[in-house]
Amino acid sequence: MRCSTASASQSCRMLSFRRRRRGCARRDAASASRTESDAMSDAALSALLASVIPAAVVLVIALIRLGGRNRRTMRFFGKQRRSTREKLTEQPGPAAEAPHPFDPSGRRPQVRAGRPPWRVLPGWGSRGGPKPRRLRMGKRSPAGKQVRPSPAPLPDVTHRLAGKPSKPTALHVPVQLLSWTSGVAADGGLFAGLTARVATIRGRAHQFHGERGQDAFGLSATRDGRWVVGAVADGLGSTVHADQAAQTAVRSVVKIASDIVDDVPPARWEWNMILREVGRSVEVATRSLGRPLPAANPARRQRPLGPPATTLTVVVVPANGVAGTGVVVGVGDSPAYLLRSGAWRRLLPQDSQPASAGADNATDALPAAAPAMRLVSFDWRPGDLVVVASDGFGNALAGGGTPLGAALAEAWQEPPSLLGFLRDVDFRLSTFNDDRTVLALWCGAFDTAVS
Repeated sequence: MRCSTASASQSCRMLSFRRRRRGCARRDAASASRTESDAMSDAALSALLASVIPAAVVLVIALIRLGGRNRRTMRFFGKQRRSTREKLTEQPGPAAEAPHPFDPSGRRPQVRAGRPPWRVLPGWGSRGGPKPRRLRMGKRSPAGKQVRPSPAPLPDVTHRLAGKPSKPTALHVPVQLLSWTSGVAADGGLFAGLTARVATIRGRAHQFHGERGQDAFGLSATRDGRWVVGAVADGLGSTVHADQAAQTAVRSVVKIASDIVDDVPPARWEWNMILREVGRSVEVATRSLGRPLPAANPARRQRPLGPPATTLTVVVVPANGVAGTGVVVGVGDSPAYLLRSGAWRRLLPQDSQPASAGADNATDALPAAAPAMRLVSFDWRPGDLVVVASDGFGNALAGGGTPLGAALAEAWQEPPSLLGFLRDVDFRLSTFNDDRTVLALWCGAFDTAVS
């Protein structure tokens, strides 16, 4: 029994020993395999590094050489650009046929004939090669982008220059601005058999002081349709309620004249009686107005002002647009002109107390017990133009002997557009800062639109 037990124990020990031996053999084999694999990896990495490092060195050398070549190329093209710029400056060639769209002078840069403004190396610009850089004719913008040159400034077409322009100044709106007292008014179109243009503009002197314009105009046909009556009044700036006086005078004379239906020609109308009635209307209309509104500019608020007064000029012409006789009647310095065949003719003689370019000058005016009336008849023919104006415009025209008169003699051969007419009336001329009102009548139906 003991023997069997001892043999069994020995067998177990032998079995355990064999198992441990087989495990050690397996571990030794795995370790040998790993050692062989590590050796192969080290060999492969060494071979890879041996092949990559020379290639990297070659690549770096090539990049360095290419960079130097590019720098030489850039220097070459820089020299070409500088040389071309110098040639363009020193020896300009003939101008190109078509103007450059962004050149303010309307011309292409001058290039000597037979040579382009830059050279292109052989092979450059072809497929696969770099393109030549464009030649810059000016400086780059601060952002580094190419910008188009600024176009030439457009001329000022809003005003007609009649000489040395007036200096810029601050302008003020009246303390009470209403639609019927606005500083600009214009109208025009066919009127019976005539073509009419009318415009009034508050002068720069009144704009500076923040005062209302003191001119007025009116246009009407007589009740029987035979005559057209136009009137322009210029309130004296040295009087109180000058604007109301001018408006009342125009309304009164247009109403009285348009109610006349006699067969008597206008030259034989009772003009002295008509003007006295107009003067009475001005007195009555301004008597109850009280103190005028103060000017927006404090420097003008304490001015001493006289009683209301205004000039008045009236024109009467046939309404049918055919030949006839016209009449001009005036009190004061508001002139009337006739334009025929490109030449101006002053219809009314100079005022007995002439005025200059400035405002507030002494002149005959309404109301007056015995108004100093001037009456002139004139031939009225198709194509003629009669102009009645305040002195702010008439003094600048000066009988047509001024640059403004010469320009308008050509521009007003036919009626201009309404905006063009307003632009002509709002001319720019130093020291001519008074209100401007113009009533123009062309003998004949010239246009069907005034825009």
